[in-house]
Amino acid sequence: MENDKKWVCVEIPLQVTDIRVWNALTDPKLTQRYMYNCQLHSSWEVGSDAIWKEEKADGTFTTHVRAKVLAFTPHKQLRFLIFHENKEFGAYESELKFTILKQVSGVVLKIEQGDFSKLPIGIQSYDDCLMGWNYVKNDLINTIEKFT
Repeated sequence: MENDKKWVCVEIPLQVTDIRVWNALTDPKLTQRYMYNCQLHSSWEVGSDAIWKEEKADGTFTTHVRAKVLAFTPHKQLRFLIFHENKEFGAYESELKFTILKQVSGVVLKIEQGDFSKLPIGIQSYDDCLMGWNYVKNDLINTIEKFT
């Protein structure tokens, strides 16, 4: 696997506070605005479940992504172990990190996901992941700037 395709890394500079970014990452009603209509639910304790689920018209939910919380440092970092299913290759995992870096003016939200070199379909998973983060990026920025 190409060395540069181990971890997806997206950095988003924002002229907002770390609190606003944190709210967008942890409030289910806000995650729904940018994460494929999915709310993120968790107790936020290390080792607890984190579930991205979509609310259907009838008020029921469909789970799309399951994870475990690896780190929870308010206004600084969230880390998850994401559980994936692939019909051809079975179950595999990736790690997802959100890091909020304070700057002189505003913050940088750093999103990292990987290590795709460990996966049987690593290059494809890397490409799909990068495409997904680029797809939600503008809605994430809009949510942070206008709804937090």
